[in-house]
Amino acid sequence: MMLDKINITSKRELSVYKKFILLFTTVAVMIILVTAGLFAFLSARSIKTSINHESKTIIEIAANNIATPLYFSDYQSMDENLSPILKFTEVKFISVYDSVKVLLSHGSSSGEVAQIYPRDPDIAGVQEVFRSSILLVQSMPIYQNKIELGTIYLGYSLDAMNDQLINSIIGAVLLGIVLIWSSFLPIRSFSKRITDPLKDLVTTMEDISGGEHNRRASVKTNDEIGHIAIIFNKMMDEIIKIDLLETALNEKAVLLKEVHHRTKNNMNVIISLLNMQRREMETREIDDVLQLMSDRIKSMSLVHEKLYRGGNFATINLDEYIINLTSQLKLSYMKTDDHISIEYDLDTMEVSLERAIPLGLALNEIITNAYKHGFKGRIEGNIRISLKTGSAEKFILEVSDDGLGLDPGLDIADTKTMG
Repeated sequence: MMLDKINITSKRELSVYKKFILLFTTVAVMIILVTAGLFAFLSARSIKTSINHESKTIIEIAANNIATPLYFSDYQSMDENLSPILKFTEVKFISVYDSVKVLLSHGSSSGEVAQIYPRDPDIAGVQEVFRSSILLVQSMPIYQNKIELGTIYLGYSLDAMNDQLINSIIGAVLLGIVLIWSSFLPIRSFSKRITDPLKDLVTTMEDISGGEHNRRASVKTNDEIGHIAIIFNKMMDEIIKIDLLETALNEKAVLLKEVHHRTKNNMNVIISLLNMQRREMETREIDDVLQLMSDRIKSMSLVHEKLYRGGNFATINLDEYIINLTSQLKLSYMKTDDHISIEYDLDTMEVSLERAIPLGLALNEIITNAYKHGFKGRIEGNIRISLKTGSAEKFILEVSDDGLGLDPGLDIADTKTMG
């Protein structure tokens, strides 16, 4: 039978459901992390742009406020105009230099305005302050009546920006965690929609392999997996049909084998009865007739024996049948001191029962006549049998010998015997 119980002992790897969960979760985490990183990057760029614009606006206002006092060298008014600028929380310092880099005014975030280095300022020291990592330093030339009077430097604190960036990053991380957690349930649901039908299909296969041949997969979806389940069920139905047909064929084969076996045995019983009758016959003529009948029955019996022994009840191997039949006839008719040989030139071919039996009878007559009449007065001779494949399921059987040949006065068309 095709459907036998199968023991499944192979070690399983990670289930498809867990693989889907792992895959989708990994992809979701990567997308969320990229999104959160992009959000943090865009937020930082927006904050930097806003701070840069704000600091430029402040220094531009400061430059406009001190242009006139600086033009008239009214440093007191210049410092007074700078004081409101220093009240901005983010503004840490303002320094004003004239056109030859002389420090004219320097104010700190404490609100004090003082002139530092009124002559020959330490520019390197001022630049070092400007390069502080917590400050954004903006500079702008001071013009009055299209005359460049000097340069104003403004130190703008980045502490607020850093706080906003940290808050943005924390927000992005929290958003990513929330998105990851909220996406787990949809991912789990989506994965189950894919893997549950597969799991059911695998369970069905295991049940069938365990002997539940009537088990069928349930079709839960209308997608490719559902289509696989439908095809699987149809395939199992066909396998069951084939299995039933094979069972029926095996039963018929056993029955047919028994029929051929019994036919062969019945023919052997007939042969035995004929042989018993031969021993009671007193005339040679009747004995020869019984022997000839026995040989003819043997030729048919051999066909049935070939059929049930070969397992193929439709055809037999013709070349093997010819060899077996002629060997039996040789044992029946050749005397102990005779040296008559048989040469074979046979192609391998299969023939049906309907063709084998008449062919066997004909060959039985030919070989019997060759032994009985072809070598009278001789103890040596040769019989040659040739079997060649022809066209259109035909074949050519030739039997010849080097004996005496036919009686010149014999009319083949008018004989009283079958041979």
